[in-house]
Amino acid sequence: MEFALRQPARSTTLIVEDMAPPRVQAGPRRDFSAMMLLDLDTFQTRQQIEEALAPTIHSLVMRRFLLKNLGRDKAGKFYWKINLRGLVDNYPHLNAPIDSDSSFAKPTLFIRGGKSNHIIPSDEPGIHKLFPKANIQTIPEAGHWVHGDAPQEFIECVLKFLQPHLFLSEIYARLKPWMRPLYPPNPGR
Repeated sequence: MEFALRQPARSTTLIVEDMAPPRVQAGPRRDFSAMMLLDLDTFQTRQQIEEALAPTIHSLVMRRFLLKNLGRDKAGKFYWKINLRGLVDNYPHLNAPIDSDSSFAKPTLFIRGGKSNHIIPSDEPGIHKLFPKANIQTIPEAGHWVHGDAPQEFIECVLKFLQPHLFLSEIYARLKPWMRPLYPPNPGR
């Protein structure tokens, strides 16, 4: 959102997944802290790390998503590919509300999860102020991680939005890698 507002000439459309610009979100700072507390040298497998995170990060979908940031060096030792210390230390800045005197007046899609509180009705005026061409769609059975909870519905929503803006073959080529299930099915569905 910030990029589109600061550099509108460099974007033709914008898609935002389950976050609103006008208010601060609680966010995953706790999750990053839990990841930092792990002594990765003591683990032999990703499964062990996933299990070690389970008491703090209850969602299997979230743990698997965060573990995509886990790598192994040439010696086979685990390491975090992301700067966790930087994320924890700067989270208040990363999580600050977006406040801009300008707007992004191009097609914008906000996709919210019906079981999430990250975009609530009182956020909509702020969204439309910054993104006057915003279309807000809700995927009822999804939580905050919409693409993980309802991947097929998420892709369909994105394709429907992009269709007038791109050739279908270009859309398919861009989204084909995402068409396979990335996460385990949501057991609550």
